[in-house]
Amino acid sequence: MAIDVKPILEELESRTGLVDSTSSTQELYDLYKTGQSLGGGSNITVYETEDDLPFLLDATPDVGNLAFVKSTFSTYVKDNQGWKRSQSSVTDRWMNGSNYGYTHSGSSGIPSNADNADTEKYSFSSQTNSVGITGFSPQAQGITGFSSKESAYITGGAPPAPFTYNRDIDKMPFSSETASTVAGQVFTVGAHVTPQSSPNPGTQGFYQACSTNDIVGSRGYVFAGDNAYAPSGFTTVSSLLTSTDVLSQSVGNLNGLAYRGGACNDTNNAYVHRDTPTNPSVAYLELQVYSFANNTLVSNNIVQSPITPGANNSPYSEGLVNSLENGYVSLHFTPQPAYSTGITKFPFATSPVSITNVGDISNVREYGTANSSFSDGFFVGGRIPSGAPPGVFTVFSSVDRFPFASEGTCADHGDMVTAKNRHVGTNLQY
Repeated sequence: MAIDVKPILEELESRTGLVDSTSSTQELYDLYKTGQSLGGGSNITVYETEDDLPFLLDATPDVGNLAFVKSTFSTYVKDNQGWKRSQSSVTDRWMNGSNYGYTHSGSSGIPSNADNADTEKYSFSSQTNSVGITGFSPQAQGITGFSSKESAYITGGAPPAPFTYNRDIDKMPFSSETASTVAGQVFTVGAHVTPQSSPNPGTQGFYQACSTNDIVGSRGYVFAGDNAYAPSGFTTVSSLLTSTDVLSQSVGNLNGLAYRGGACNDTNNAYVHRDTPTNPSVAYLELQVYSFANNTLVSNNIVQSPITPGANNSPYSEGLVNSLENGYVSLHFTPQPAYSTGITKFPFATSPVSITNVGDISNVREYGTANSSFSDGFFVGGRIPSGAPPGVFTVFSSVDRFPFASEGTCADHGDMVTAKNRHVGTNLQY
């Protein structure tokens, strides 16, 4: 049945005429998104940066009284004195950072010295090398993490062999940058732990899961993962309520076993990159969309793009970043020995999701991590096999900055203190 959108557009015009600098973030954001989805008529003008806001003396009669600036995710209201920034901005709904990105632990690429317990941070605004901080303490690889506005969290991971998979949750307030274990919140049920009937009941927990942040619902989500007793991965979805630090286990499921993937979100849904293909001989990029509100999949396999070695998308990727409108995937490889520098883009507003290749990282590598600021994505570290002997890798310390506004090739943004891969970083930012 066709829907007449004219009354909706008229209502939008009416409501945008009433907004002022005290209007709520939720109201302003919903007006922007509704007007955007209906293709106009809402008197909301979108600008890339604050510098693009027009002077009121300009002869621009089509400029509305409400402006949205993409670089800062902020809303501005026009009155007879000029543009005024809303007291609260759309950034309140996003976990992209304004200040720093964090990374923790990982592998140096040499089996005899495989894991470290370093926590590092780097500035989003300046091209400077990262610095070591007290941070987290677990020494492991394949950890996953998420953030609230006040703290970063990590969980899972496998310390040096023999693997004893982690199931605790550690929390690091950004104000102190010193972490501690969240008391009483331990993964104990569902596929995120080793069954008690296993040959070694003491070896519990998981690694190689992925996570993202639901700031609106004050939750961090953990998706999939694996361990030695589930080598093909899990479907499990769990979440932590960050306002009270209470864990809810096995709240939902993905469709199909998965591990070693990545996730980002559009504030309403998580976009989960299912990393391991059903048939390893056929590589593809696949995304599943998971609703925060309903704890169910909105759609499954919405992207399934077969590729060939050397193409710029891949089944193995843990590096996802996101802007307001798009998600981006990199730090990946196609079936060995072909690796890719490509950055693949998928827009949140398009259904079914379409994918395009829009840029490149500085060098081919896999198993890196990533962080998102409001204007840029950052791809950090990673590895490639060094040849002989097997199991030894060339590991990178580089931090690449990817500008959302212009896309294209990444810029050098400094280096980590320690070169490493399989370290947690995605969604650890503020």
